[in-house]
Amino acid sequence: MKEYEHGTDPHEADTDGDGTSDGEEVDIGTDPTDAGSTPIAGMRPILFYGIVGGVGVVVALAVTVYFLKVRKP
Repeated sequence: MKEYEHGTDPHEADTDGDGTSDGEEVDIGTDPTDAGSTPIAGMRPILFYGIVGGVGVVVALAVTVYFLKVRKP
């Protein structure tokens, strides 16, 4: 059984309790027995830059709208 190959608990879908199933972790290449080894941990920089970029776009739109309203008589 693959559960024994990877050292996971065959009675638990998520041995390390990190919210990602053991099968998904094996497919992705993270360690299904280490809660610190998650696909989400690798996405933190992507999420950070996505949020910063999104905030930048919103600020740019707000400034544009403000200046367009100021110019109208």
